[in-house]
Amino acid sequence: MFSDQDKKEAIQRSTIKFEQHGYSQKSLGWDKGKQEIRFDVLTSLWSFKEASILDLGCGFGDFFAFASAKFGSIGEYTGYELVESLANQGRELYDHHSNFNIINSSIDEWEETCSFDYTIISGLFNFKLEGGAEANYEFIRHTLTKAMAS
Repeated sequence: MFSDQDKKEAIQRSTIKFEQHGYSQKSLGWDKGKQEIRFDVLTSLWSFKEASILDLGCGFGDFFAFASAKFGSIGEYTGYELVESLANQGRELYDHHSNFNIINSSIDEWEETCSFDYTIISGLFNFKLEGGAEANYEFIRHTLTKAMAS
């Protein structure tokens, strides 16, 4: 699970980066170009054309734009993002698309009410949590269990 302290630190870390860099991969902890490499790898084995996508820890929702450009069109995109400023920026960028939605929420608060063709998790597990390795493993297990149920 994600402790209240871990949530607070994640929000604070990302909010500070966003204030420093604005709409930039640096706000998400990526060096220039690394996000596209990840997205290219994530889309290399399957076709996302007309597919519904759940993106956990979606940042700005840039996977939506990447997959849409690569496949011509995708189905419904739903991103979950803990950090309000990142989710709001994503809405500014992509909300004019009827198949785009970002929900500003913690993974712990996410309820599996819909099923998706694909679940994307890119970078969500990159930070050490307060409880050390065991807390990280539990967060990963918990998140993947929920993702597999969707």
